[in-house]
Amino acid sequence: MPIVNTTDAGEVRDELAKILRAGDAKERVGNIRSLFVETLDWQYADGLIPLHSARNDNLPSDARLIASRDGTSAVYVALTNADTDRVTAAAVNVAARSLSEILSDDLLLLLTNRSVDQFHIIRPDLTHGRPRLQRMVARRGEHHRTVVQQLANMWDDYGRNGKTVHEAIVNAFSVEPVTADFFREYRRNFAEAKEGIKGFTDERELHLFTQTLFNRLMFVYFISRKGWLRFNGNTDYLNALWRDYESRRVSDSNFYWDRLRLLFFAGLNNDKSEDLTEYPDARRLIGSVPFLNGGLFEMGDTDARSDIYVPDDAIKSILTDLFDRFNFTVMESTPYDTEVAVDPEMMGKVFEELVNERHESGAYYTPRPVVSFMCREALKGFLANAVTGLTGKAIAEFVDDKKATTLHRSVKPAIAQALDTVTTVDLACGSGAYLLGMMQEIIALRDALFNESGEADPRDEYQRKLHIIGRNLYGADIDEFAVNIAMLRLWLSLAIDYDGDDPPPLPNLDFKVAVGDTLLAPSPERLDQDRMFIEQSGIGELKDQFMRAHGAGKERLREQVEHAKEYLRRNIPESAHEGTIVDWRVDFAEVIGKGGFDIVVANPPYVRQENIQPATYKNAIVGLYSDAVTKRSDLYCHFYARAATDAGQRHACVRLLQQLAGCGLRREIARASAERGER
Repeated sequence: MPIVNTTDAGEVRDELAKILRAGDAKERVGNIRSLFVETLDWQYADGLIPLHSARNDNLPSDARLIASRDGTSAVYVALTNADTDRVTAAAVNVAARSLSEILSDDLLLLLTNRSVDQFHIIRPDLTHGRPRLQRMVARRGEHHRTVVQQLANMWDDYGRNGKTVHEAIVNAFSVEPVTADFFREYRRNFAEAKEGIKGFTDERELHLFTQTLFNRLMFVYFISRKGWLRFNGNTDYLNALWRDYESRRVSDSNFYWDRLRLLFFAGLNNDKSEDLTEYPDARRLIGSVPFLNGGLFEMGDTDARSDIYVPDDAIKSILTDLFDRFNFTVMESTPYDTEVAVDPEMMGKVFEELVNERHESGAYYTPRPVVSFMCREALKGFLANAVTGLTGKAIAEFVDDKKATTLHRSVKPAIAQALDTVTTVDLACGSGAYLLGMMQEIIALRDALFNESGEADPRDEYQRKLHIIGRNLYGADIDEFAVNIAMLRLWLSLAIDYDGDDPPPLPNLDFKVAVGDTLLAPSPERLDQDRMFIEQSGIGELKDQFMRAHGAGKERLREQVEHAKEYLRRNIPESAHEGTIVDWRVDFAEVIGKGGFDIVVANPPYVRQENIQPATYKNAIVGLYSDAVTKRSDLYCHFYARAATDAGQRHACVRLLQQLAGCGLRREIARASAERGER
């Protein structure tokens, strides 16, 4: 969505800049009021509103009324004494509930963080059991075009077009127009870059190289929001790098070869597993860059080629026409807390909807509310079986509303243990929507347990996510680049929650998210016969060590894991030796050897049976599940048959799916989600 009036936008931009550079609290309050009263044409209001009843250590004792219009109040909360530099959803929810009791549900919450380098404008929706937050964030030292655009257009809606303030606010906080605009620009930039890149004769190789380049640049742009990459002290890293390159450019210069390859393969990852930017020549060319490890920046065969040319104009367009046109945030949005910005989930949407055109293979991007709903339903079933003494109502309140107050104290340790050890897998994970969704749900449930008991979680957010990735999450997909995006999103999710200035190397996820066909391998039901070999292989411990390794130790452990897998293939009957097949007894032996996965959650491909190609593949998978799946079954039925533990479950599962298909499986999921106000 373009800026409707550039004059309005300029005034909003100037007011935001004044708020972020205010010298003291009094000046800041005056600047915030100026934004709303002088620029956005709200009515002046003032007064302190007590927050002491809120019982949240991160909140001050009072909030300040700033302005109002048509029954909507703008209220400022300064989090100067908070124990975190973040504007957390927990603190905002408590403040919103407290203020709504005194004012009304029509609120705009205006918050600054402890360091006063972020200004959050938040619309809390209190019409559901659990508040839903929509926020815009202006950060000092960064451009905030999206915030400027949305606020300026909001004023245009009610100031010139006759909409109510409430309608204008709803429009301003809608992320869909921003998402659609980003998609358009991404598609255009991707096509132009792909056309300009030289050195390829194979269209697919060119497509994959271009995609990888965009993935790497987007990852760098996201983590630069953390301030970890600096060029000449500037944390607007890629733009600073580009400006320095332009100032030194000569006739044969090339940004990809002179700067980006050094950044990718010497700075962010390298064979020595160390920070090479301590060397003067490297620092001069790419600045201060942490060693991050991670397969995204491992040099592949294509990267090693010397005949590839990426034009400077393509890189400049990506930086200026794509990245700089939008606010990027490292905050992970959830159905309950969404920022109007480009967040890490956008990488999954771009891959599924635009880049790979996976609709041809029956793959679709699953909306975040549906992912959340399905993960919660799966966790309800798991907890009902794993922890005795829990009523259905108590489980629903805990999982859906994150309320632990109705749980008896005696069952809470068992719930915590169950959440700590649950194993969940997505058989066709695509870009990782369900892996991220399940991680968010597990974290929120653990938070609910600890918050209600008043105890502190012994792990910080980064450690919790690292534990969940290592212990609870598994995935597989037939598309290698879908797997790469899934791993990329897990890395980003980890990176955003590390609060220090010296981030640790990212974990190796090669054996957590597998590449291959998940239907064709033999059924992993013969556990009694296979468990002995799995235990003797030691594969679980080797994988745990590999996930946290880097340098020479990383490659040594990779070889040991591969040797353990080969040992299993030799000893487990009918093992799949072809590399394009995921054999669950081999690739995920550490889970299968303990009885299998606790939860299987997925949105597998939707392809009618008659359209499954080639015919030999269709015949092979029909033969595997002939006890449950008929020749008229959709492809997704085969995935759910694979997820079942025995023939009886397969038959019942597929019968249910076939019945749902008659009324539309997607429609049923959407209906159930909508009943909870999550459409």
